[in-house]
Amino acid sequence: MLDGAHYDVKATPQQKKLLRLWIDSGAAYPGTYAALGCGMIGNYAENNQINTGLNWPATQAASAVIRERCVACHDKPSRLLPQSLADERGVSFWQPSLDDPRLLTSRHVVFNLSRPEKSLMLLAPLAPSAGGWGLCQAKGSEGTTKEAPLQSKDRESCAVFTDTTDPGYQKILAMIVAGKEFLERDSTRFDMTEFRPRADWVREMKRYGILPATCEPNERLDVYAVEQSYWKSLWYPGREFQAR
Repeated sequence: MLDGAHYDVKATPQQKKLLRLWIDSGAAYPGTYAALGCGMIGNYAENNQINTGLNWPATQAASAVIRERCVACHDKPSRLLPQSLADERGVSFWQPSLDDPRLLTSRHVVFNLSRPEKSLMLLAPLAPSAGGWGLCQAKGSEGTTKEAPLQSKDRESCAVFTDTTDPGYQKILAMIVAGKEFLERDSTRFDMTEFRPRADWVREMKRYGILPATCEPNERLDVYAVEQSYWKSLWYPGREFQAR
């Protein structure tokens, strides 16, 4: 992609060098190591999945709805639905195959944590008259099968959720909203206004003498400036120079 094969765009020697050094450094794409392990649900620490939300009442209620009203049709690899915001459904986090049909309905695809009501998990079973797509049919609907796509005229009468007041719809929505609120409150991303780095990042920056010993983990910090100070602390002190 650097040689002009992609829309005739060619990288300059300086750009190629920058890319190579970025890859060699193993740097995180946000540009700061403070972003690592933050702003995620169902992430991993020491090979164990954390922040799963499985103990949330909203998750338990929504999982019951999915089992009752979705699983009967979504029973093949390309249709399997996650039953929680952290449900990988057996897909390998470390070495997933891009040919794995389960990726088509992964948790990252069906849940929208920025705009919960726009989640595919809610739009697909919701009737068109209520703002949904009507792609899923209610169990026991006459004249339709899970293998055959619904005709437009059937999407209204056979929809799983006829409107957004359906208790099942509301329970799934509540789980997704709970995930959104968790990220905004407890595990912010690096690009969020209220972002706070992990406590161990603060601890190490204090240990290296970059942050004062009195700095608390919940303080708002310019993490980019802090890391610039860290890298500068490693410069050879024999002469002045500017990083290029």
